[in-house]
Amino acid sequence: VSNGDEKHSKTVKASGNQTAVSRD
Repeated sequence: VSNGDEKHSKTVKASGNQTAVSRD
């Protein structure tokens, strides 16, 4: 996982967005 994707994933998980699961 790139730094940008990792940061995005953390942000999305923090807001409770289900899309984080798909991206990972």
